[in-house]
Amino acid sequence: GKLSINFAARFAKRPRLEIGHHTDIAHDCRLVVGKEVKIGAHVEIAGAVTIRDSGGHPADPARRAAGAPPDEADVKPIVVHDNVWIGSHVLILPGSDIGEGSIVSAHSVVSGVVAPYTVVAGNPARRIGTLTPPPERAHLAPVAKSPAVAKPDIAPAPSTDGAATAG
Repeated sequence: GKLSINFAARFAKRPRLEIGHHTDIAHDCRLVVGKEVKIGAHVEIAGAVTIRDSGGHPADPARRAAGAPPDEADVKPIVVHDNVWIGSHVLILPGSDIGEGSIVSAHSVVSGVVAPYTVVAGNPARRIGTLTPPPERAHLAPVAKSPAVAKPDIAPAPSTDGAATAG
């Protein structure tokens, strides 16, 4: 299959793409590197994934209409740590940091930090599960979310004998 890698030397004299050993990048993937993209070792990237450290255009409509490049502040490095699995058709946006051992579900949009050993899905990507790291990496285990305390949305039902109930 085809893999597209575009380097935009406008933001860095030598944009840097680093790919770790035993990493697999499937067909139809696209990497856009304005400053820096780091992909760790033993990473599995499924087909049609896009990783870009730059949006390619400025956010300001007038600058965009004038054909100006994106603001340098909007070009942010991306890090995909070791042993990550990225599902098909995922979009990874500038400044994203995907933690070790994580899974990004197909068709997700990642913008920001994904904690190590976490499963994320959706647009925007949100945590839907956690994974158990190997014993030697236990210090990277995700912190469990505390369960939300349910608050009743309605008043208590009246008693069957017509007496008021204490609340």
